[in-house]
Amino acid sequence: MDKIFLVSRGDYSDYSVGPAFSTREKAQEYCDYYNEEGSYNEWEIEERDLDAFDELFKQGLKLYNVHIWKSGTIDVRIMDGKDYLYYKDREGKTQFNPNGSSTMYILTTDKEHAIKIAGERRTRLLAEDKWGINE
Repeated sequence: MDKIFLVSRGDYSDYSVGPAFSTREKAQEYCDYYNEEGSYNEWEIEERDLDAFDELFKQGLKLYNVHIWKSGTIDVRIMDGKDYLYYKDREGKTQFNPNGSSTMYILTTDKEHAIKIAGERRTRLLAEDKWGINE
């Protein structure tokens, strides 16, 4: 799959994307030229696959962000394309939050299936006494 190299900087509301490059070397040259040593907000390289969604669309897959509490309460939202690119490496993992919930990123065909998978993971974590232990 073809790649594109983006330069970006910042976090959260301060996040911005700069130019796109055809090679990592060109992106690195840009970063080297514009980054100041010791700067808080340095340009970084993000590698992306071109046309990354083609296979997902063909399979009907979507990434869901599922918050589930120990009690079984669930909150689910679908991630959009931008979120998928950022969170795709977290798919299948569970992260516990200070509020007692866990966050799971689940790649599946529909919301109901995402809820089922999250419930099964919750049951397994509770049975193995691993609730609250980040993977």
